[in-house]
Amino acid sequence: MATTQSPEELIQFTTEKIDSGIQQFTQRRKRMFNVVRGFKYPLVALTAASTIILGLDLGAESITVQKNWALVIGALVTGLSTLMTFWNVEEYWVKNKVIELQLISLKESFEFEKRQGVTPLRVQEYFQQYQRILEQQEALWKATLDSKSDNSSDSGS
Repeated sequence: MATTQSPEELIQFTTEKIDSGIQQFTQRRKRMFNVVRGFKYPLVALTAASTIILGLDLGAESITVQKNWALVIGALVTGLSTLMTFWNVEEYWVKNKVIELQLISLKESFEFEKRQGVTPLRVQEYFQQYQRILEQQEALWKATLDSKSDNSSDSGS
């Protein structure tokens, strides 16, 4: 025997789901931003250090040491850049930010309409919009996993 929820319960449920989604994507975005920052700042510092080391004129006896240090720093820059590209952290951060902003926009529209008097049909439409936004994240991860899987099978042949 199915129970029917009141319009107020539907509104509360939808509000809680949207708020929960916003909180989840805000945390993800912040975490991904910290990962991006963890790559970017060292890359900037290492690149600047390499340029300074190569640009210093410390005399003929220091040229080999300078070149060796610049080589090591260049290898670190290459490694960090490669990992950042491979893991595509910047794109994940941006996509999480976009989804977070979509959910915030949805919440603002829903809150406005709630104040005007929202019908159960409109609540259902808002919940469907919420689900479509979350499906974007699922599609992102599926495409990422498919891409990684395709790359793995290509490299194995």
